[in-house]
Order: sequence, then C-alpha cells, then structure tokens
Amino acid sequence: MIKGIKIQNEWCEDPVLVKNQLKNSSQKRFVESVDVKIGLDNITFPSLNESDNAMLIQSFSEEEIKDVVWDCESSKSPGPDGFNFSFMKIG
Repeated sequence: MIKGIKIQNEWCEDPVLVKNQLKNSSQKRFVESVDVKIGLDNITFPSLNESDNAMLIQSFSEEEIKDVVWDCESSKSPGPDGFNFSFMKIG
C-alpha cells in the first residue's frame, strides 16, 4: 500500500492523485522509444544453396531410415518411452 508520493516536490496523499501519478510515470517508463530501432540492413545471413535445400526437403526412403536406425548404438534410448534401438532392430 502506498500512502503518498512526492509530486513536483510536494508530498501528496490524495489516493486519486497518487494513483494517476503512478500510472502516468509507469506508462512513460514502458513506452517504446522511437529513437532506438534495431535494423538488419547490410547484414548477410548464411544460407543454403539450392542443391542443399533440395536434399533437405526431398522424401526419404524406408531403406534410409533402416540404415540410420541400424547405425545407432543399440543401448541408446530414442525417447521417453524407454524403448531403445535394440528393441527397434528386432525383425
């Protein structure tokens, strides 16, 4: 509970004035400054070439999935279900 605050070097305990002063000062503090804007002009981001992009979005085969699973260490767990790669390699 705030009993009062200084407004223009004078102590004020009027609840309406205290509330308005706190509201106004909070709004001023959290208003976006137009002076500071971050721009990304003249910044070069690394990107994939067309062949790398095409490779990432192409479909994969069942054989590729099997090769990846069989290449994994059997005692590793792929997720929270507790089944490890040894279980998946059965069959």
